[in-house]
Amino acid sequence: MLRVLLMGEPGTRSDDLGKLLVDAGHEVVTLPASRLLHLETLVTQMRPNVVLVDYSDPLRDSVEQLCYAPFGLDTPLLLLGQGLDKALAQRVTRAGFAVYAGFQSDVVHLAALLPVLDVLVSRESSLREEVSSLKQALSDRRDIERAKDVLAQQQACAPQAAFEAMRGLAMKRGCSLGVVAREILRQA
Repeated sequence: MLRVLLMGEPGTRSDDLGKLLVDAGHEVVTLPASRLLHLETLVTQMRPNVVLVDYSDPLRDSVEQLCYAPFGLDTPLLLLGQGLDKALAQRVTRAGFAVYAGFQSDVVHLAALLPVLDVLVSRESSLREEVSSLKQALSDRRDIERAKDVLAQQQACAPQAAFEAMRGLAMKRGCSLGVVAREILRQA
């Protein structure tokens, strides 16, 4: 089940989309699209899995501002647009948001949206995990280099010998080099 923040105007196709999502077992919070400029705050407060914005021409200025906003969302955003011009669609995509252009509120388009949401949320989750893993690897590498230098200085040995000692300790304990490095740095 997804927690969906649906931003659209009441009495429009957003109502049909919200109903379809609820019928599919998802939790839906619907807000007027006029609150789009407060998106960062809304996402922080509500923690949705995905944000859907039902685009219409009166939203053009808000969507334009969203493209140039100084924040980055960890939550995937899908802009559902009919009549969305190519230039705006490209700016939205460059800003990191997904676009479903030509979206209509008929049953076929609504039903086709569900697998798109699953893929979008899955992809975002996978990318977030990859980024987290890369950040951890960079942090580990930095800590290993610092600990190697500290150990080499403490033991009056070459940095390579200090590294080999750290690696041996990590293997003996069954933990990562990063864990051993942080332990050495804490004790220093």
